[in-house]
Amino acid sequence: MDSNDSDYTVAMYADALEAWITALESGEYPQTTGMMCRLDASYQPVGYCCLGVFCEVAMAHGASITRIVMENEDEDDPQIDPHYLYNNNGGTYLPAEVGSWSGLCPLNGETLSVLAVDLGGMCAAQHNDDGKTFAQIVELLRKHVKPVPRPAARIAD
Repeated sequence: MDSNDSDYTVAMYADALEAWITALESGEYPQTTGMMCRLDASYQPVGYCCLGVFCEVAMAHGASITRIVMENEDEDDPQIDPHYLYNNNGGTYLPAEVGSWSGLCPLNGETLSVLAVDLGGMCAAQHNDDGKTFAQIVELLRKHVKPVPRPAARIAD
């Protein structure tokens, strides 16, 4: 799917975008909703939100991110499975380290107060939790995220 510049809502380094898309398309990450990474009773991952996949990809590429296991602390709500937080970010938004690694930035002139990936007026996590498949999210990424070159590393004098 081709995009024109008016469709883009955020920019990201092209290599980071392709790594995220490749991971979403790989079949390696089962999809879940409601949290970035859902764990089973033995604390093994059983599902990822699209943003959880993004965190895993950033970690695999050297971003300094720590997985923190959170347990269900509310016995009255069995819906809350054990899950990962990434860098203790509260589980809703991407850690700043993902933004630094990926070069994620909005194209509307605003500052990025929270690291959410705006895909046409709705963030990627909302699309995920509203039932869009990873394949549908990839289509939205290709349409709304402008790939930009990663700046060359600077060599100190």
